[in-house]
Amino acid sequence: MSAELDAMRVVVTSPSAAGAEITELLAERGASVIPLPVFEIVEPSSWTALDSALERLEDFTWLLLTSRNAVAGFVDRAGDRILPGDLKIGAVGTSTAADAEAAGLEVDLVPTAFTGAALAAAIGEPDGAVLIARVEDGPPETPAVLRERGWAVEEVPVYRNLPLDPALAEIAVVRAGDFDAVTLMSPSAARGFARVMGEVPLPEGALVACIGPMTAQGAEAAGLWVDVVAPTHTAAGLVEALAAIRPSE
Repeated sequence: MSAELDAMRVVVTSPSAAGAEITELLAERGASVIPLPVFEIVEPSSWTALDSALERLEDFTWLLLTSRNAVAGFVDRAGDRILPGDLKIGAVGTSTAADAEAAGLEVDLVPTAFTGAALAAAIGEPDGAVLIARVEDGPPETPAVLRERGWAVEEVPVYRNLPLDPALAEIAVVRAGDFDAVTLMSPSAARGFARVMGEVPLPEGALVACIGPMTAQGAEAAGLWVDVVAPTHTAAGLVEALAAIRPSE
């Protein structure tokens, strides 16, 4: 077992199910994980937009899946529906693509950079309409890139992130500064962590590690500093990035 993070106390802000992968990876590196789920993943406020799109899938050239949660929400709602054979599918990253293919979807495109904007830029010249399955009230970059390039875009929320108050004991630990680093895997996680900290400053020397540029922007907008953005926007990439910047003993 590699121990680059031996005895490092790392806060994981993702919901329990979503945070399982990074928790395991951190533990394998010797870190002591402090669970602090600051939001939960629930159904969108309404399924109307997706239900309408599912009746018109032949109108779309591309279906873009912007996260693993988007895959779960889309697949669960679509049920046994057979997608048109000429509908191309793009996934924002390798983990999202793996989930899609495990659910029986054939993924045609994964961008080299695992961001929504990179996915939007990678699908080629405008040729019809794009259906984006995404978080409710998500960031505007992906549809904006597509519209700027001339694509017709339809966005459908397939899940939403709701703020969650962690247990009082967990809040007490982080507000006391009893941690060495925090991992942030989404803008919602960044906002939630900042909300939990309130006016309490981060402990001196604590590292803030973000999974990607959008999360880093969310962290900075929430008043947090950012020490590292994972070059590879996956849980494994985030752990690698944190290990790379850990101060030497």
